[in-house]
Amino acid sequence: MKKISARPWTVGEDRDLIEAVERYGTHRWEAVARFLGTRTGRECQNRWVAWLHPQIRTDEWSQVEDAKLRQLSTLLPAQWQTIADMFNGSRTATSCQLRHSFLLENPQKISNQEGSSTLTKKPGPPRRISSQEGSSSFTQKTGPPQEEDKTPAVKEEEKTPALKEKEKTPALKEEEKTPALKEEEKTPALKEEEKTPALKEEENSQS
Repeated sequence: MKKISARPWTVGEDRDLIEAVERYGTHRWEAVARFLGTRTGRECQNRWVAWLHPQIRTDEWSQVEDAKLRQLSTLLPAQWQTIADMFNGSRTATSCQLRHSFLLENPQKISNQEGSSTLTKKPGPPRRISSQEGSSSFTQKTGPPQEEDKTPAVKEEEKTPALKEKEKTPALKEEEKTPALKEEEKTPALKEEEKTPALKEEENSQS
């Protein structure tokens, strides 16, 4: 019976072990050991289960895994195989034990991970106000409404011949007006009922 060797495994032995497991499976460790010729069946089994199994993860431990490992190590002290089974075979008992020792020796690793997971919300860029929102924020002030001219317009058939003639005549400038015209403009117009027969006769003759 071969004694269990304490020397480390070489790259060539690992390669031969993988080839032997592919040929004989994981239930014939003595046949695997005979294929290697340098290790016992127990050594081959331990090496395969702890390091070479395809399901074993060798990547960095995540924050979730570290938290789970700390919790399980408190509930199940030193029961590394049972703890490893809680990781669905992705972590071995040896890797769980080594990771636990690392966390105990490096407590700042835990605080750094927890600090990096807490993200601070950065303020975004200032919000731009659209032209519609800007126009709605103030009202344009307007002046008082202008009064409409309430004087009724004179219909065309109601205009007198003198008024029609006046509209056709171009307006004179102030300096072109004669003294008689200026005096006439100052005189208020007489209503139709206030006109004398002689004045009416004169207007009719002018038309």
